[in-house]
Order: sequence, then C-alpha cells, then structure tokens
Amino acid sequence: SQYASHEKNRPRRVLDRLDGFSRPIFDSISENGYAVLPDFYSTKLCAKLVSEIDRILKKHPNFVHEDSDMRIFGAEHLSQSIMQFHNLKLGEELVNAYWQSPSQNAFTLAAKMPFTPGNQGSGEGWHRDSFFCQFKLILYLTDVSEQSGPFQYIRYSHRFPHLGQDIRTGRLAYMDTRASVAQVERIIQKSPERLVTVTAPRGTLLIADTSGLHRGKPIENGVRYALTNYFYPNAAFGPWMSEKFNLVPKNLLRKRK
Repeated sequence: SQYASHEKNRPRRVLDRLDGFSRPIFDSISENGYAVLPDFYSTKLCAKLVSEIDRILKKHPNFVHEDSDMRIFGAEHLSQSIMQFHNLKLGEELVNAYWQSPSQNAFTLAAKMPFTPGNQGSGEGWHRDSFFCQFKLILYLTDVSEQSGPFQYIRYSHRFPHLGQDIRTGRLAYMDTRASVAQVERIIQKSPERLVTVTAPRGTLLIADTSGLHRGKPIENGVRYALTNYFYPNAAFGPWMSEKFNLVPKNLLRKRK
C-alpha cells in the first residue's frame, strides 16, 4: 500500500553524519515530528529581520501573496539578512540525514501575519504539506503567545502506523492533505497529549516534518512575523515551484548591490 511505502521512506538513523548538537534535534524530529531550539537568533537580529520583511512587502507588492497572511516566497533574493538564514547549514545537514537522499532548501518564505476577523491561521487550517516528504525550519521573529498564532502539531502524525490510525479516528478522507477542526478534535480527544502548541519568544527556531498534521493557530490579536525555509529532495525541483509559489527571481538581490 502507499502507507507501507511511506514507512519504508521514513528516516533511518545515520548518526555518523551528525554532530553532538544536531543529533538530539534529529532524534526529536524522528520521534515526535518536530524540535524546538530556543534563543537561536538574538532579539536585535529578529528586530532587523522584521524591518527587512516590512521593507520588501512594501517595495515588492507584485510578489506578495495576500490572504489573512502577507507572504513572499523566495525572499532571500530580496535581502542579504534573509539570505543568511536561508543558507543555514543545520537544516541541510538534518534533512539529508533524515531523508537519506540529496535534498536542499528550495526557498525562504518571509511572512507577516496580522489579526484579521475570521482568519484560519497560517496555512489556512489543519493540513499536511505532503504525505511523504516535507521539511521546514521556522524562525519566530516576534514573541508568540497562545493568542498570536503559534505553530501547532499533532505529535507522531508523521509516522506509520499513526497515519492509518488518525484517518480512522478523525474520519479523514484517504490521502487528503487537509483536515477540518472537527476531524482533528476527534484525534485530540482520543489522545490529548499529542497536541503540541509552540508558544515561544522571538529568536526561537522550530524544525518540523510537516508531512505530519499541523497548522498556525488562528490569530486572536496582534501580528506575528516569521521566516520559513522549505526543504525538498533534489529530484522534486522543477519549474512547478516558480509557478506555484510565484518565487522571487534569483537575480534581484544581485541587482540591488
């Protein structure tokens, strides 16, 4: 079945590729689906990046995806500071050990997420990015409380046999990447400890296998800023990325110099 195939593609622990810092992160992602690294960026650097996001949102409206969030995909090509986050070696080391296939960061998303009435949160509700391969690094640039749209994750939902169990418990459609609040509530009611809500101060780095069920909790007040690195296997790269995400062309940063 496709789920059996999914299990065969789960990470095998090639720990000799990882140092003493990255191994516990790898273990947490493999087991739980996510890892949280506090104090990864300084408050000063976070403030600088917030200013950079505001600048590029204003200067490059043609690249802005606007719904309840304001997003620019490929923002590393509009800012040297965002490019430095894009080039973090930690993500590349982890994802290559995790998937055991050549993979890399495809692009960085810069996002400003203000409160809007009726918003469903970042990602527009509970979902999986993919059933098989998706890996993200998310940097909180502002303090994130219960009210300001924290990342939420259903622990173990990236793992077999939880995939099948969650489909039955939540009454999810087979191979559907979207889930309603009511469907996810059924899973949480059965195992409340599986719901993880990542409230954390600015500068916190969150690393997640987003083939698991997750969402940004609906924002109740304030505004949240974040950067997200999107990792894909090299074999998945292609023109579809630019078409789907309206990526910023790679030569724009060079032209700004």
